[in-house]
Amino acid sequence: MTTTTTHSFSLLLRGADVLDDDALEALFEAGCDDATFGATDGNQYAAFHREDSSFARAVMTAIDAVEGAVEGVLVVGISGSSTEHADFIAALNGALAVRCRAGRVRQPEERQALAHLVEQVTPVLQAGEAVSE
Repeated sequence: MTTTTTHSFSLLLRGADVLDDDALEALFEAGCDDATFGATDGNQYAAFHREDSSFARAVMTAIDAVEGAVEGVLVVGISGSSTEHADFIAALNGALAVRCRAGRVRQPEERQALAHLVEQVTPVLQAGEAVSE
């Protein structure tokens, strides 16, 4: 039996207005009922409290749900208060920054690259040991 934990983190968003009624409904239908959407100084965010077996999986499923629910929305960063996951957050922010600097919307190969990153970082989070390439 897999144990789940509630993981708290925020996704920083760019693009289409996620606070539009249709967008909020699409996000809810996509499984984002565990998030609060908002904007501060024109910067949109999604604050999640997601139950999952790992922090990495919680984040990746949230990214997939948000980007898949509203056309034109791109996750450009992640923030979290847990120092336990700081390395994963930094690595994922690096991958997201590369995608944003290129000015691209999410492509299937980028999803594969993010998934590969998760595969590399997850053992570190679970075992506390270095990952070798």
